[in-house]
Amino acid sequence: MRILMIVDRYHPEVRSAAHLFQDLAEGLHRAGHQVTVLTKMPRANLPPTTGGAALPARESVGGVEVVRIRGLFAATSTVPLRALDEAYVALRMARDVAARQRPDAIVVYSPPLPLAAMAAVAARLRGISCVLNLHDIYPAMVVEMGKLRNPAAIKLAQMLERLTYRCATHIVVPAKRSREVLARNGVRQDKIDLVPNWADTEAVPGKKLNDFRVRHALGAGFVVSYAGVMGIYQDIGTVIESARRMCWEADISFVLAGDGVCLPQWKSAARELPNVRFIPPLSRQEYRELLDASDVCLVPLSGELLSPAIPGKIPSIMAAGRPIIAIVPPDKDAAELVNLSQSGMVVRPGDAAGLERAIRRLLQDPELARQLGLNGRRYAEKEFGRSQAVRRFENLILETIQQRKAKSA
Repeated sequence: MRILMIVDRYHPEVRSAAHLFQDLAEGLHRAGHQVTVLTKMPRANLPPTTGGAALPARESVGGVEVVRIRGLFAATSTVPLRALDEAYVALRMARDVAARQRPDAIVVYSPPLPLAAMAAVAARLRGISCVLNLHDIYPAMVVEMGKLRNPAAIKLAQMLERLTYRCATHIVVPAKRSREVLARNGVRQDKIDLVPNWADTEAVPGKKLNDFRVRHALGAGFVVSYAGVMGIYQDIGTVIESARRMCWEADISFVLAGDGVCLPQWKSAARELPNVRFIPPLSRQEYRELLDASDVCLVPLSGELLSPAIPGKIPSIMAAGRPIIAIVPPDKDAAELVNLSQSGMVVRPGDAAGLERAIRRLLQDPELARQLGLNGRRYAEKEFGRSQAVRRFENLILETIQQRKAKSA
């Protein structure tokens, strides 16, 4: 098959979408398919190992052709500017899709919504199968966070959302409750499949006293880590407030790795805390080393976020065999997953005292921490295998192609 994959984040950018789609693209390539990835030229969330060098507009990575399109802006918290940039990139990619040889199928990651809508509509117009990997629900998420309030803009975005669902041949979601959202938008349930985010379960969990601890002078103390985006959807404030409550305990360190529009705000809030350390975005190898070096890994989501969401870092933490403290609403998919797998603890967003208690419990009970990590590892091996997910996507793509051919016959 000739497969065109469309995503706004890709290697070497350090984002969950980039990691997931790189795994999927290279897995499909190894399965014998011709894969091209159309993505945005990154300006942020790059590991220091890139050295700030400009990336080529076209290159081969892991046997996959990668084509990068320049946008208008770098990361911004301003919704109008972000929407303008997303629309611009979508239009430029639409021109590329129209000009290139007809693929057998398109696989597109959402968000951003304009990119998903472009891919689904372009696929419908050209009679191509389109698999929509719907990770986060837009525009609901920005509305819930109060970043989109204009009624006309909300209505327009909702129309674009419904158009995307209608034009996509098939929709893949990682969270069970996403089915309910799609049902409310009139999507047939037989058009939806659940494929959880995946992780590298082939790598063996490493030692805590590793090179990462040496490079960052962490010693042999208790390391609490978070690695990822620091934007409007992450409850980093609760993490910092918890660190403030424990700031004079020399054997506990909070390591926050990543980038994002809210990073300056959180750095300012923690500037006087000796136990909080911010480090730049990490490469995939460095990220794995951080997980290995951690005693507990945090997954913080804003309490204002009502839409279904299972952060891609949860399977990775489980695969590393480390306990999780999920700072998430207790009635959401992420909390259900942590409780079901018995891989960690759940703390309500905004509950800094609760987070402190959870950290202290794992500090004082190493056997509990070890058992939670083992539970997560076993669950990841069973449910989140990378090769298993690639095969499921491959079969879904083949099924959608056959369905479209049958309709055209």
